[in-house]
Amino acid sequence: MPNKKTKTVKIRHLECFSAIYGELAQNPEYAGYEIEEAVLQVKSYIPPPSKTWTRR
Repeated sequence: MPNKKTKTVKIRHLECFSAIYGELAQNPEYAGYEIEEAVLQVKSYIPPPSKTWTRR
């Protein structure tokens, strides 16, 4: 099976950054943290191999 390719996207320049920032800022788990940058990792989709059945 081939390895999936992973890309990292810095979300600061996306239109939805302010919404994501707001969600993170309200989360008590991140209280006391300064949010400077957030990243999103995406992986390429590799479909499962197709199985071919043969009759004997």
